[in-house]
Amino acid sequence: MLLSSSNSSQPVMRDAVPAIIFCLLALAMYYGPLFLGDALYFRDFQIFYTPMKHFLTESMKHGEWAFWNPRVMMGSPFFADPQSGVLYPPSLLFLLAETPKAIALSLAFHVVVAQMGVYWLARHYQIGQLAAATGAVVYGLGGWMISSGNMMAMVHSAAWAPYTLLVCERLWAAPNLRNTVIAAAIIAMQMLAGWPDMFIMIGLILVVRRLVTPGILSAKWLPYSLLAGLLATLIYSPQLLATWEAYTQSVRVGGMSNSDLFEFSAISAQWRSLVIPPSLSSENWNIFDVFPDGRVPLILSLYVGGSCIFLSLIGLSRPGRTSLSWLIIMGVGIFLAMGPANPMAVPLLKLVNMFRSPEKYLYLVHIGIALLAAFGVARLLSWIRSPRLALSTGIAIFAALSIELVVINSRIDPTVKNYYPDLRNSAETQYLSAVPGRVYSRSAAADQIDSVQELYAAYRSALSPNTGTIVGISYLNGIPFIALREQDVLHNLIDSLPPGTLLARRLGFLGTPYVMTDDPEFGSNDEWAESASRLTNNLWRLKQSAPMLSFPTRVVPLTGWEAQDAINQEDFSNGNSVFISDHSIAAKSSQEGSITRYEDKPGKVNASVATATGGLLVLRQQFYPGWRVYVDEKETSIIPTNRFFIGVEVPPGAHQVSFYFEPSHWRLGLALSALGLFALFALMMLDRRTSRLNVITSPRK
Repeated sequence: MLLSSSNSSQPVMRDAVPAIIFCLLALAMYYGPLFLGDALYFRDFQIFYTPMKHFLTESMKHGEWAFWNPRVMMGSPFFADPQSGVLYPPSLLFLLAETPKAIALSLAFHVVVAQMGVYWLARHYQIGQLAAATGAVVYGLGGWMISSGNMMAMVHSAAWAPYTLLVCERLWAAPNLRNTVIAAAIIAMQMLAGWPDMFIMIGLILVVRRLVTPGILSAKWLPYSLLAGLLATLIYSPQLLATWEAYTQSVRVGGMSNSDLFEFSAISAQWRSLVIPPSLSSENWNIFDVFPDGRVPLILSLYVGGSCIFLSLIGLSRPGRTSLSWLIIMGVGIFLAMGPANPMAVPLLKLVNMFRSPEKYLYLVHIGIALLAAFGVARLLSWIRSPRLALSTGIAIFAALSIELVVINSRIDPTVKNYYPDLRNSAETQYLSAVPGRVYSRSAAADQIDSVQELYAAYRSALSPNTGTIVGISYLNGIPFIALREQDVLHNLIDSLPPGTLLARRLGFLGTPYVMTDDPEFGSNDEWAESASRLTNNLWRLKQSAPMLSFPTRVVPLTGWEAQDAINQEDFSNGNSVFISDHSIAAKSSQEGSITRYEDKPGKVNASVATATGGLLVLRQQFYPGWRVYVDEKETSIIPTNRFFIGVEVPPGAHQVSFYFEPSHWRLGLALSALGLFALFALMMLDRRTSRLNVITSPRK
């Protein structure tokens, strides 16, 4: 028998059979990107995760910590984004293949991890192998998981969520050091997966499950649970401290606006997709047919099929409180996902000010229906008296659901055929490979087309992670309400401007030599044509742009509105003049200096400079806590320059200047993480010693 419908305990090796089946199903779902060379492109795949993971992979290959990404918005604290995965162990998968294929490999891996997690969670609820495997397939291949793939951190975090729930419930049932250590390790992995929102939903699930679990008034489970959470947080400290610092400097600190709250609420088309296959295919992705309000939601589909819902209804008849608790959890998800359409949910959403996007709570519906389906299969098989017939029926249900979910949800096709080979040979890539430089990219197509497919085909023509360094587009550092405040200022400085002299000045001020765009206004604007030269159909080069590292000839102290107004002035766009807000530094109408050697790596810039007069050396990277500057190996104060940049005073003569970025609390975070790991190891040894003593001292029978 491949799988047993029995609830009796099985050897661990029996779980290898469902694991192999789960691997095969995941490979079937991602067959094209893994084996046919297709590139996962849809939405965040291309404009967020592909450049992010490509940068991380290159850093790992060079043996460097990916702390700072100079390619986004004048530089960004890469590590501070929890989605970057710098400390996440499965990020090593990206070393096994080129980024597009590695993304598919990572998703397939996490789908298998997710399925095994729900499988073991269902087994914990005393469900037989076949029933547990059926629920696992619904969870791993259901519409929520597959259509959320373009937001990789959601899938990564959802993969570990069942394990977090499992270890917490085991800790409640048997509060001891061993279960505490296991729980702490799994919770830490859940944190490192990179989607903090998941902890809100895990918290909601645990509250409901705790309320229906016998022994809630017993306090023994509480100290062990708190200890596990503390140890996990200590292990996570390097990421937590960096992310918190970035959060305090982002526009997200004010929370989402009411309009954002409306925009990211669940819509009727998503609820219908529970039972109606989403009408998305590579041939017809019409926005207004599929999504009548014209908005493409974050989560395209919840599809699990009518048979799965029928099984879930049967699962509600299972004796005990477990089925009821998961029905309540699903109800909580629906209640919150509706957002402003349910006025009672709004005050609760505002309690989690920075994580209140209602649409994400559809996850509670997804995991609830997967487990209820498992309960339904178990209940159905228990009514069949013949073991052989029960086994055959269970296998048939498992196979039918697996095939249905693979066939239907694979219609959500996020791939582009042969995109990356074509991209490497494009004229734009050739230009930018020969003469590297920052690129400002803007697509005009977003408001002019009707279908999802055309929308992202248009983005593809103007945006790329392989065409140099991209500046000035909010997609590449998260949508505006999660960007750093200074990045939001940069975004507003340039993205709202029409082509012309002012846009050219501001891009030149930011040190951006290239503009890639499909906007026809650029080709028809005389002012723009005077400021830039057209290299290809979509690529322009500015005739005047500030260098990345230079000694400006003039330094002007300005404050307040004067500094803001200076950004618009032509004489600040070419780097010959800069302004500073520190009036203690004397203005210089003339300074001379040259750079004889320049080594530029992400977060590390070394230069040999010479200046006869002494002067201000300017690096056009975003000033952010954690940057340090050394002149002849002696740390020197940073002078914020042109509001956004890093300046340092260099005395007359020849000098070695080094700019170095390290997250502000990196060393403290490492110390706390080491403390957490040491405590974890110590508790593990203490548990083993206690167990041995118990065996030795227990009376023989």
